[in-house]
Amino acid sequence: MLGGVVYPETNQKNQVVVRHEHGSAFYSYNTFIGAKIGSKLYLTHYHDYSQTTSKYCGQWCGYGVADRRRMLQDGRAVMVE
Repeated sequence: MLGGVVYPETNQKNQVVVRHEHGSAFYSYNTFIGAKIGSKLYLTHYHDYSQTTSKYCGQWCGYGVADRRRMLQDGRAVMVE
């Protein structure tokens, strides 16, 4: 995981947000899902892997799955490995 402070913002033991000096990262079941660095959103293909991961990813980043998919298509979000 990235260095930083872990915040269980979701109140779910398998959904974790790590805050660091440049933004935050979201993990679901110990899998990296995405990061917000400054105003840019970076997502892995796991952002919509399951209903649970998609739900908590949306709570973390503030965008529903349809919005995240549009953002990836139009370049407002970046797909990462």
